[in-house]
Amino acid sequence: MKKIILIFLLNSIISFSQTESENTEIENLYNEFNLTLNKYYPSEKLGTSYKLFLNDLDKKKVNPQIIREKNIVEAFSKIKNSTTFYKIWKKNNVNSARNNSINYESEFYKKLVNDCEDEYSKKLLKETGNTVILIPDLNPFVIVGTYVDNFKDENYNNESVQKAICLTIYYDIVEEFTK
Repeated sequence: MKKIILIFLLNSIISFSQTESENTEIENLYNEFNLTLNKYYPSEKLGTSYKLFLNDLDKKKVNPQIIREKNIVEAFSKIKNSTTFYKIWKKNNVNSARNNSINYESEFYKKLVNDCEDEYSKKLLKETGNTVILIPDLNPFVIVGTYVDNFKDENYNNESVQKAICLTIYYDIVEEFTK
C-alpha cells in the first residue's frame, strides 16, 4: 500500500513539474513575441500591435524580418526540441505540404479556448479550430483573414486571443520557415 501511495505521489510531482515546464515554455514564446511586436510597432499598445500585425499579414505587408528575430528563433528552437512542441503542433502525414501544423484537437488548444475571457472570442477561436479540423491543409492566411474580419478592437486585448495569434499564427509561420 505504501508503495502505491509513493508511486502516486511521485507521478503527481513529475506530472506537475512537466506542466509547469510546459507553461513556462509557452509563456516564454508569448513574451518573446510581445517583445518582438513592441520592436516592430513601438508606439502602439500591445492589443493594437496584435491587430496591426494581423492586418499587415493579411495585406502581405508584414516585415519579413519579424520571422527571423534572433530571440524568436532561439525560443522556438528550445520548444521545438521539447515535449511541449507536440502538445501544440502535430506531425503531418507524408502527403501534406507542411511537416507540422497546429493541433486544434489538442488539450492545449481546448484550454486556450476555454480560458478566453469573452464569449465572442471564445466562439470565434472554437469555430476556427473546428474548421481547421475539417480542412486540415487550410492555409494559415485564411485564418488570418478570418481573425482580421471578425475580431473587434477590444478582443485584441484578451490574453487568450493574443496567445492564439502568437502560437497558432505567428509561431506556425515561424515553424514553416525555420526548418
